[in-house]
Amino acid sequence: MHAATRIPGVSCGDVLAQITEEILDARILDLNEKALDLPDSQRKERATLKRKRGAIQNFNSALSDQLLNLREALDTGSALRSRQKDAAKEKIKLRGEFLEIRKQREELALKMDEARAVHADRVRRMKEMNEVNTAMTDIEMAIQRGRERARKEGRNGEGPDMPIDMLLDKVAADVRSHGGGMFDRVKGFNGRMERIAMVLEGRP
Repeated sequence: MHAATRIPGVSCGDVLAQITEEILDARILDLNEKALDLPDSQRKERATLKRKRGAIQNFNSALSDQLLNLREALDTGSALRSRQKDAAKEKIKLRGEFLEIRKQREELALKMDEARAVHADRVRRMKEMNEVNTAMTDIEMAIQRGRERARKEGRNGEGPDMPIDMLLDKVAADVRSHGGGMFDRVKGFNGRMERIAMVLEGRP
């Protein structure tokens, strides 16, 4: 029987090789003993037994080679099945990692959307505040022009009955009391300031 390097473990090929080897070795030994027991007068029968023994030995050698190939094929198949199981486990692991990464990306995308919404709201508020500040500056300039015009036309007593800061605060509070969004309030504020400016500048 030929030696072979195999994966640890016993396969059906190993069992089959062991059984056939024991059977054929026993048959070869039996023929050899019978040939030795024959007297010289039975040389023909002894030669026949030796031929049978040789044929069985040749068959045993060829069968051992075939069984060795079978065991190697079985071991290879076992190794491939083991690798397939490992690959399946790795696939499941990688899929879990993929799903976790996709979940993290979705959570990150939501946070980015929230951040963009917050930023857009801040930009909108800054724009509205700039519009308010611009409107207040325009009103202050209009009031100043109205006072100068009134002074030139001899109407020194004309002007708002309260300081400009209090007047602006009053108008802003009046606009807020009507509700609506910030943009609508800014538009309302600008409209009221424009009408005040027209009066102060003496425009109809």
